[in-house]
Amino acid sequence: MADVKVRNLPDWLVEWHKREAARQGVSLEQRLRTVLEEPYRSERRKLIQLLDGLAAETRRKCGTLPSSVPLIRAIRKEMEDH
Repeated sequence: MADVKVRNLPDWLVEWHKREAARQGVSLEQRLRTVLEEPYRSERRKLIQLLDGLAAETRRKCGTLPSSVPLIRAIRKEMEDH
């Protein structure tokens, strides 16, 4: 894991996060980690919702497509046999 050092933060901001961390029963480090992770998690949720919607639309238009696993296995077996 990477370490990051952020310089020149205002004292009031650090104190506010310390109070929030104490209120939540977590360390300042954990509090800041959560704050930094949240935008990523939010974007990921949006992307998953978009992909789920696209998959539903595809199923609606095309029906449920058969699994490609048997075809891939057959191709691999054929390649091994030659």
